[in-house]
Amino acid sequence: MDWDLTSFFAEFNSQDYQTFKADLLSDLDQITKELASLETIAGENLKAWAKWIGEWEDLSTRYGHLGSYLECLTAADAHDEHYAKEEAWLQENSTGMKSLGARFNTILGQANEEEFKTLIQEPKLQGAEFHLIKSRKEALFQMDDEAEALASELNVNGINAWSRLYDTLSGQLKFRYVDAKGETRTAPMGQRVSLISGPNRVVRASAFKGSNEAWADHETTCNAALNSLAGTRHTLDKRRGSDHFLNEACFAARLEQETLNALFQAIDETLALPREILKFRSKKMGIERAAYYDLDAPLNLPDQEPISWESGTALVQESFDAAYPALGAFNKEILEKRWVDYQPRDSKRPGGFCTGSELIHESRIFMTFKDTMTAVTTYAHEVGHAWHSRVMTDQRKFACDYPMTLAESASTFAELLLSDGVISSPDFSDAQKLTLLDSDAVSIISYLLDIPVRFRWEKRFYEERRDGIVSVSRMKALMEEEQRKQFGDTLAEGGFDPYFWCSKLHFYIDGVRFYNFPYTFGYLLSVSLFARFKAEGTPFLSEYETFLKKSGSMSCEQVVSETLGENIQDPAFWKRAIESLNEPFTKLKGLLF
Repeated sequence: MDWDLTSFFAEFNSQDYQTFKADLLSDLDQITKELASLETIAGENLKAWAKWIGEWEDLSTRYGHLGSYLECLTAADAHDEHYAKEEAWLQENSTGMKSLGARFNTILGQANEEEFKTLIQEPKLQGAEFHLIKSRKEALFQMDDEAEALASELNVNGINAWSRLYDTLSGQLKFRYVDAKGETRTAPMGQRVSLISGPNRVVRASAFKGSNEAWADHETTCNAALNSLAGTRHTLDKRRGSDHFLNEACFAARLEQETLNALFQAIDETLALPREILKFRSKKMGIERAAYYDLDAPLNLPDQEPISWESGTALVQESFDAAYPALGAFNKEILEKRWVDYQPRDSKRPGGFCTGSELIHESRIFMTFKDTMTAVTTYAHEVGHAWHSRVMTDQRKFACDYPMTLAESASTFAELLLSDGVISSPDFSDAQKLTLLDSDAVSIISYLLDIPVRFRWEKRFYEERRDGIVSVSRMKALMEEEQRKQFGDTLAEGGFDPYFWCSKLHFYIDGVRFYNFPYTFGYLLSVSLFARFKAEGTPFLSEYETFLKKSGSMSCEQVVSETLGENIQDPAFWKRAIESLNEPFTKLKGLLF
């Protein structure tokens, strides 16, 4: 592994690690007994409740610390059975935490309004008010304590197990492809994305075909996993009194369905722009119409060379330093302290993420770097996530629980800083600027065409799953139908990806439903934030950091209203953001003609 994890624990299974685990279990047992003694919220025990909530918050922080550490280990080496076993152990033992949390929510929900208002005014709970209000609302959609406890226990060998199975499968799966020299090679699935986003179309097509053939060999396993995940969720929704499978996703994203509808209405009404961009890129690549494996491919631009890890991170550093010095200093710290695992290895899981611990206030970035500008942009994206956490260091744990929708705004804002830093600087060549502008064009296609396909496919899958098992053939057909609708005439016949539901790990994450629309939401919101930054300059950065800090204690609608003065339930807000993307596209065309 490239990264240094010793600030988490000296090493895996070391003495400090074992002591930490033992203390967690002991404290969980103690806090569970204390909760039972408190029972209902009443005037005479409000201070005792405030103390208990503080202990619960501390325990949650420590569980998160251990979970982040194990996530790093299992992602970096999916072949290590000891890591996998330990991650399974944590999930099994986290059932006690989930049951305790459900019980706490129930008590909050049962408290009368006057007592609850008095409780959240306790000095020890300052900053935790939003979290407690959210927990009280969550109680409206919970089963009784015994049923919630049973659901948590069953999930370990049910919904969690299906997710872990997919992680193990994707981490160990390999496929064959033909490289640029015509030689047949074998690659781990973790390198699929980099190979199908490379410059050589023959290699892209071969890697796409080979990886999908590998997934086809396991299509029944993936189908069983997704049907089981969705089926379990439908059953729990019914028991919890939730009348729609999107309710939980919207609650977790901290937005109203009206906001989500406004977002996708705006996308539908502006499809001409991303489709025009895709057609333009296809023409420049000498392709009449693109295939799915062309979507992330770079244009054949002049004077282009592979970008090394050192050169790519230097590019990020220079852009951050120029526009946002505090972020630049933080990026330097990330690299100096080795907080990134970036080198390709057979044992790595596919994808990338940023995780962190609120106990030690450190982040870790996981990715597979493959000498492309796309990989450089991915790195900047993950640094944006890490910066979000750093800005919130002075906030209590219960004020740092921001949703994916707002998290993705921070990461994409960092991407925009990188792109703008290169494009607007005279120190960079036209070749470098073209590379970033083309990367921006790829992002527009991804956020406005590809990700909406994921959302709408998953939505249709969940709708059909209510009536029974959805077959492999139906899942493939649904995927191609949604790709045809969103991409229109921009994709060639035979150029669709019917196995995308197998290869995209986001569909298999057990803890989050609809792990797709927050990316487009965050992207377009970050476009609006960045437009404000360009208009107001450096003074806006303090407002931006206020936005980040408030993201853990407000709904999406509230935080945007307070920091930008905008109404995100109005499709016009999203359409303005989309229409502003004409600017980078115009610059790309200008440099190419």
